[in-house]
Amino acid sequence: MDSIGDVGYRNRSVERAAWFAGLPPPLQTAYVQQWREHRERYDIPAGPTLPVAAARDFAELTAGPTGATDRDGQYLQYEQRRLVGDADADANLTG
Repeated sequence: MDSIGDVGYRNRSVERAAWFAGLPPPLQTAYVQQWREHRERYDIPAGPTLPVAAARDFAELTAGPTGATDRDGQYLQYEQRRLVGDADADANLTG
C-alpha cells in the first residue's frame, strides 16, 4: 500500500467505497461481518487509516452538500481531468 502514494490510496478508497455502496444491503452486511471476523482473527486494528488530507478529500467526494447525483458528476469530472493529465485535478476534487 505504501508504494501507491496518498493520491493512489485515496483513489483506491473512493473506488472501493463506490463499489461497496453499489452492493445490495444484505451483501454489504455479509462483507462487513466477514471483514470484522478477519480483523479479529488476525489482530488487525479497526479504524480510519487514511491520512488526514485524504480522509478530508474522501469525505468531500462522498458526502457533498448537493446530493448523490451532483457528487457523482463531480467525481466523473475529477476522473476525466485526472485521466487527461490535468495538474489541477488533485488540487480541486470538487469542481
